[in-house]
Amino acid sequence: MLAKTYVSCGDLKFDALLLAPLCVLLEDRNRGIGSRLVMESFGLAKNLGYKAVFVVGNPTYYSRFGFRSSVLFGIKHVPMIPDQFVMVNELCAGALAGAVGTVTFT
Repeated sequence: MLAKTYVSCGDLKFDALLLAPLCVLLEDRNRGIGSRLVMESFGLAKNLGYKAVFVVGNPTYYSRFGFRSSVLFGIKHVPMIPDQFVMVNELCAGALAGAVGTVTFT
């Protein structure tokens, strides 16, 4: 599932999407299902005109898809979640340039 979110940059808002955590049945794991879901979400996001996707999840898993800690881009988050678990993927290089601010997950 993808949900709309945004980064507040003062009076401006940078639209983005939030990828809901993935869950694959234990007996169906290691078959590429989760990877296909993530990649499909990227395609959908791009087709809708979004340039970034956030996720709150395991950095070991999501980093393989290009997700990096949002604080590396100058993007803080609320509510308080440890920084390493809030990640973002720029769907095109430089998409987050100037998007310094706060992303809210509500």
